Formats: sequence, structure tokens, C-alpha cells
Amino acid sequence: MLLSLYVISSGRLHLLNGGSASSATVTTYYDQRQLLKTLDPKSIELKVDPTQPVTLPAVKEELCTARVSDGTIVTESVIDNDGNLVLALPKDYETTATVECTEYVRLESPPSEASKTLGTYIKMASMPVRHVPPSPEKCNPMNFRPGYFDLRTDSWHDHCTGRTSANRNPTLPLSKETCPILRNRQEDIWVHFVGDSVMHAWFNDGVLRGSTIDRPTHSYWKTGIWRGRSDSRQIPFAKAEDSDSRIWVTFRYDGTTSDGLTSRFFNRWAHTWGDFLKVRGEGQNTAKDPDFFEDKVPDFIFWGPGYHSSVMNSERFGAMVHNMLTLLEENARTVDPPAMPKIFLMLNVMPATWKIPSSYNFDKKYRTLLNEYRKNLAMIDAAKKHSQGVVDVFSIELPFNGKQGEETAHRDAVHLWGHMSDEIHSAAANLIIDTICFSGDLPQDATPQ
Repeated sequence: MLLSLYVISSGRLHLLNGGSASSATVTTYYDQRQLLKTLDPKSIELKVDPTQPVTLPAVKEELCTARVSDGTIVTESVIDNDGNLVLALPKDYETTATVECTEYVRLESPPSEASKTLGTYIKMASMPVRHVPPSPEKCNPMNFRPGYFDLRTDSWHDHCTGRTSANRNPTLPLSKETCPILRNRQEDIWVHFVGDSVMHAWFNDGVLRGSTIDRPTHSYWKTGIWRGRSDSRQIPFAKAEDSDSRIWVTFRYDGTTSDGLTSRFFNRWAHTWGDFLKVRGEGQNTAKDPDFFEDKVPDFIFWGPGYHSSVMNSERFGAMVHNMLTLLEENARTVDPPAMPKIFLMLNVMPATWKIPSSYNFDKKYRTLLNEYRKNLAMIDAAKKHSQGVVDVFSIELPFNGKQGEETAHRDAVHLWGHMSDEIHSAAANLIIDTICFSGDLPQDATPQ
């Protein structure tokens, strides 16, 4: 097996040319195809028997994470391809982390990412780690945003902003001071959520947990797209006492599928307020609707590309997201005046792979920890290409993912449930609210860059 050895220093794992086994070393995952590229093709003799099935080379890969669970805090981060590790810790905090790796072997030839999980092992049981100040380069809306959960205060701490999210206590009510976007706004703000059932959970169990508006003002519609459930929702979410502007949130159930047909998905979206009235199946209702013109575009779109594309490899998944953002930009230029919503992609959480039911056995070789991480990297790349952002619920969930036979925040492979999920949904709600409040004036100029 080919191993790459790294030592941690100021939040980065550096390559070592040598060293003893007692050094602080971890292994990052690799792709054996990179090794094959270095071989002289003339030295490889290929013998193919057309009567025999083709046997793939044993391409092994690894995903490694560093985890702290010392009775005071819980945090976990992925060690990336280049050996980078950003592990969130309290200021001046020193402790030890466990480096754990999950090993895979490819089952199909590229571009498929189907693989078999060979097992999980401890690479380092006790790696010294310490607090490293957040980097401005890493702390932006187009990157992972790690944090840690403080067991003493029952709260999530954002590594980048320093803000905390106490369990079931989202940052409401809002004010011009706590939500700067309200300072210069006279008109109401429209925040639109689009995605599958997991996205609905972020909306319902996360964001709406902080709503200060009475439930009777929440509106629901069933249009048949989501197995008899309410697939369109609308809530007057929050109004700051010192501002005339109110934030309205809407949700539309619509998940991508493994065929990756972006155009079909795009055509079902509510691109304007008039579109939303049509897809929900009810026209303007002056008694409960905001006073939006029909051609108003959302100020924010939170889109969860979701979990219905497991067989799609990360490259194609990223292309699907990129194509969707391109279509949204092109559509924004048709509005008079041109206006582009601020779009934030909801990253995927790690799956609880042991909870994939037997009826979905076909999914096990695709829905792996490594492949979900790859899809998140693809979403981050697409967001950067379009100067949009991501919401890193991935880093919030990772410390609570668990293992078979242990406590987990998962009800099934991708849905969260139970008391551990409360911390995750609360932290995610605050991250979404902060994303809205600290994103500047809206909407963006849709002029091509």
C-alpha cells in the first residue's frame, strides 16, 4: 500500500520524507491511478482474454477525519486531499484528536464512483492538536465552516464567526444591530427554500423553530408532487422591532434525480413571486400574502441539490449544479431590471451508511462517506465559479454522525432524528439566519462578469 505521511503544524498537515512511527502522522486518501501514471507504459504488458470478464485493478482510496471528544467539546473535520486540516477548538485550547480512516476499493471503472467499504481503522489514537485562529481565506461563504459543540454550555460554536448557537435558541428576535441587512431596507425580504425531504427538515425543524409568528399564519399547499404531503409552504418569518422590513420564507419541494436533467428541474422552479403563486396552486391572497409584485425575484434562494442522485458521480453532480446556476443567471438577465438572487447551496451531511435498508442495497456502493464528501467539494467548486455561497451543515452534522451500534443523530441514512439532531438543527438555523443577515444589500447585479 502507498502511504503519504503528514505532520500537523498550524492547522496544516505537511508531507514528511521520513520519520519514526511515533511522529504525529496521519494518512490522507489517495487514488492508485495517480501511481499508474508514473509508470513507463512500455513496461506494462497487457494480456486480454475476450472470453473472460475484465478485472479492475484494486484501486484503493481512503477518507480520514480528525475527531475530538474529550468530555468538554466534540468536533470533527475531514483531512483533505492535500493534507489540510481545519479543526475547530476553543481559544487557547489544547487536546488530542483521534485520526480515523475509512478504506474503500473501486468496484467499477471510472467515471463511476461505486466502491466497497473495506473497513475503518484508527490511524492515530492520540494526535496533539491546538487552537488555530480562523483564516480569512477559509472563512468565507464559499467554503467549509467548521465548529465545535461545547458540552458544558450545550451550544455550537462557529469557528469563523465565533458566534454560538444554544440548543433550541435561534438568534431571534432580530434587530438592525443583530441583522445588518435590515438597516437600509424598507421593503420586505423574500427567502425561498428549494429541495427534497432533507431540505424540508432544515426548513421545518431548523429555521421555523425560531419563527416568532403564530402558527395560524403559516400557509400550506399540496400540489401532488410530494406523496400527499405539503410541498409548498409560506411563513411571515420575522420582523425586527426597529425596522419596517419583514422577512418572508417560502419552501418548495423539488429534488434532483440521477438523470441530471437540469433543464427539466429548472423549468419547475419558482423564479418569481408570480411563479410561486402558480406552483402552489393558489393566486394572490391579500389577507396572508406579502405585498410582492408578480415579477419580484427571491432575494435569497437556499437550494439543496440533495440526496436523490447517489449513483451520479461527483463530477457529473458538480456539472449539474453548475448548469443550474448558469440557467438561473441567464434567466435573471431577462428580468427588467436584471436581478440575480443570492444563492446558497446546502451541503450534504454524511450518510449513516449502516442504516441503508435492504430494499436500497443497490445504493450502498454509491452512498459512501467519501462520495458524499466529494459531492460537497463539487458544490463548493460550483459556488465559487458563480460567486455564490454554501451553507455548511456538513461540518455541523459530522461530529454526531456516529457508527453502527453507537449513538447517532440519524433516523435513517440521510434524515436526522432524536435529541442529538436538535443541536444540529439549531446550529443550522442560526447559520442560515446569519447568512441572510450578513449578506449585504440585495439583489445582485445580474450583469455578466
